[in-house]
Amino acid sequence: MARPKSPREVRRRQKADDTYTDSDGSSEGENSHSRQDDDRSNNSHRNTSSHKYLNVSSRSDLSHHSDLNSSAETHRHTSRSNTSTSSEADSLDRASDRNASKSPRMYPSLKGFYESEQSSVDSPQEVPSKNTSSWLPLCVVLGILLGIAIFLYLNQSSVEPSSADGPVPPFHRFTGHVSSLEQLLPNQNKRLWKTIKASTKHVLNDADSDYPVVILMASPTKYERISKCIAKKITENFQQSLGLAPAESVADVGRFRHLDPPLQKQKLDEYLHLTFSDSQKKSFVIDNLQLLHPEAALMLHGYCDNDNAPYKDVMMVLLLYVDEHKVMDYSSASIESYLEQLWSQGLEIDKVKALLSRVANNIVTVEMEDEDTLSKVCS
Repeated sequence: MARPKSPREVRRRQKADDTYTDSDGSSEGENSHSRQDDDRSNNSHRNTSSHKYLNVSSRSDLSHHSDLNSSAETHRHTSRSNTSTSSEADSLDRASDRNASKSPRMYPSLKGFYESEQSSVDSPQEVPSKNTSSWLPLCVVLGILLGIAIFLYLNQSSVEPSSADGPVPPFHRFTGHVSSLEQLLPNQNKRLWKTIKASTKHVLNDADSDYPVVILMASPTKYERISKCIAKKITENFQQSLGLAPAESVADVGRFRHLDPPLQKQKLDEYLHLTFSDSQKKSFVIDNLQLLHPEAALMLHGYCDNDNAPYKDVMMVLLLYVDEHKVMDYSSASIESYLEQLWSQGLEIDKVKALLSRVANNIVTVEMEDEDTLSKVCS
């Protein structure tokens, strides 16, 4: 009976078997390697001739293979990067959710904000439509009515202004009458009416006037009728504005033109003094001024003086008929020059200048009106 083997002997036996197996495998591997070298040598000899024809093709295939490998490598790198990014984003989201569950949210969710903004853009608010076209005609009509109301108010104020506290002031009453006369005589220039109104303001607005109203009204001889008509109307209106009855006070120089200069002067002085001595008469008309001798005209210096006039609250209208062949036009300068030539024939130039400074401050000219108008207004 064989003795059982100890464990040490068993291990020694297994080690010897393993060494033998390794020796056999190594010997067989060396023989296999030797046969493979012979085969490669023979194949190399047979394929030497074919290699030079396949060389170019092999390099092209290798290059193409390299490009494919590079593209694959780029794709793998991108995939890994995207995967990594997704992983990081997932990690951040999970961390954010954990933080949100631990602490209350301090800011509103941006997702809801973006959704509300998008909805407001997609569905714009409805703007209540206003029918502006219906307001335009109404505005135009209101504007026209307002303009008419202003015009009527201003026109009535200039014609006959009213005063709730007392009677209408004399100047306002006078300008109202003159405006009415202006409507009846449409051919007259605007300057005529403006000068007439403005020249009376200092007398009618002030109870203690410093100098009288003096108006020099010039026209061609053929316009004599309309000139006398206007002079008569404005002197009557002046009287009425002061609360006095109309009084026609006229001195026609043509009636005493045959007299010597001293007598002419005396005659005219008597007319003026007699008229203004009456408290009910505050206006006077001197007709045909061009027929008055220069020496006699000198007495007007005292009556029309700005400081020493004997009657300061009165109106004097001087009617001058101009020879059309001796004036270039009917401007104020031409009329003054015409008078200077007339009076220089009997007076020294300095006296003529002083006289003109008194009587020629308010020069107006008259235009012709048709016969129908003259018949209606000046009858």
